[in-house]
Amino acid sequence: MRYLLVILMIGYATLGHAQKQLDDLFIEGNAGQDALLTKAKQLYANGFFKKAVKTVYRELKHDPDYFNGYVLLGYFNYDKQYFDQAALYFAKAIKVKPDHTGAVFMRGTCFLKGAKYRLALTDFLQCIRLDNEFYPAYNNIAVVRMLYQDLEAASTFDLTLAKQDLDAIMSLDEAPDNAMLFNMGFVYLLLWEFDQSILYFEKAIAADSSYAKAWFYRGMANYYKKDYSVAKIDFSAARQMGFQPDRCVAFLERLDKILDYLSMQRPARPEGW
Repeated sequence: MRYLLVILMIGYATLGHAQKQLDDLFIEGNAGQDALLTKAKQLYANGFFKKAVKTVYRELKHDPDYFNGYVLLGYFNYDKQYFDQAALYFAKAIKVKPDHTGAVFMRGTCFLKGAKYRLALTDFLQCIRLDNEFYPAYNNIAVVRMLYQDLEAASTFDLTLAKQDLDAIMSLDEAPDNAMLFNMGFVYLLLWEFDQSILYFEKAIAADSSYAKAWFYRGMANYYKKDYSVAKIDFSAARQMGFQPDRCVAFLERLDKILDYLSMQRPARPEGW
């Protein structure tokens, strides 16, 4: 069983972009409840969050074990970035179906977004216990290990484990998700293994040339590698795509000074060269 709910390091899919993933979470229901789900999703899509919630609540009063209702309420709140509330709804869904990998994964995702890393790690490990081929859980375990203490304080041991987790996915997946490629590049960047970092950022960019975040962090890898001309190209591209423009400008200004200084240090060619 495979879902496409892979987390990016910073960005998360909206409900509109994740309709298929949401539908994958549902279990088979009766015709009346399916119609109710459709109505609630349409209300939410039209901006009526409270009405959509009330529509689902009315059915939950009749059927307290309505799994799909809890999932939909969880997803509505997740999309609104009410992560604590979303986690509670996914917890109720899990109480109804404890072995539903997708619901456990989504609760872990809420914990991850809410910086409750220990709880997130517990849920993602449970996903693997339920389905050892549930690759998004391996990816998110890697993310948790990178973020557990804060990116700046992540230990080499944590990062090495994260790299191993991502390696485990990619060895089984002929076409790794773009998020996995980025995350692997990010792990290598934090480990100061710049050539490998650049390799994975380039794969992410090859899969999606508008992946601004990959351009930015490839720029950082090239900057630390002292490949300043290429770093300038990367930061310029990220800036044009609107990714962290202030940081891009700061890097570009610094790179201009470095490149100007280096050009002045080059010895003049002898006459007649």
